[in-house]
Amino acid sequence: MKKIKKKVTTETVIDAKTLDKECFPATIDALIENAGRNNIALDIKGIAYSINLTEEQFQNYYKHDNAPNELFSLLRAQYNDLLKYTYHKISIEVELPDPLEEEGLE
Repeated sequence: MKKIKKKVTTETVIDAKTLDKECFPATIDALIENAGRNNIALDIKGIAYSINLTEEQFQNYYKHDNAPNELFSLLRAQYNDLLKYTYHKISIEVELPDPLEEEGLE
């Protein structure tokens, strides 16, 4: 079977509507990464405690990305030096042509 490799380039416009909701998992991942770069030991349990959440609540927000906006304010207040940006999840759907059709193999 022949392998077909294809480079795909796409462009998109990101507007305010796209960025209206911060991404909780991306924010937490960035927080832990930034803490590590600064030699600060930080884990999910410590973050949850610092913003008055149980681990179960925290995991639910992380898994389903449904954290209320107030939590982002609490995170920024608690970890001001480690969270300099807002983190958003951006999904881009790209429709790729069927490689079998292009090669005339169908």
